[in-house]
Amino acid sequence: MRKKMSNTLENCRKSVIYKKIPIKLVKNASIFGITQDIFAKRVYNIGMEIGKIIRELRFERNVSQEDLAIACQVQQSAVSKWERGATTPTADKIVLLAKFFEVSSDYILGLEKHL
Repeated sequence: MRKKMSNTLENCRKSVIYKKIPIKLVKNASIFGITQDIFAKRVYNIGMEIGKIIRELRFERNVSQEDLAIACQVQQSAVSKWERGATTPTADKIVLLAKFFEVSSDYILGLEKHL
């Protein structure tokens, strides 16, 4: 009989970010010394963190989603999805965001503190 999925894992599997990760990688989360549930949660949180950072930068600089979308050559709905954590920007868009906000791409990715 199949075990019931935890809520975290179930929510993560619904996210677009999670769906981009090969299921074999998630099933082999033990390679990283963590459970599938923790791995899925970390992957899910990465997208949420990037969105939160983009939103904070946009508010700090008083920039609308539409203006940011124009600068990144995407539709306004894409910026909205980034900020909600529904999707994550591609590598080229992260570079454009970093240049636009004059921060490092590591900062956008949540790997570095903002000075």
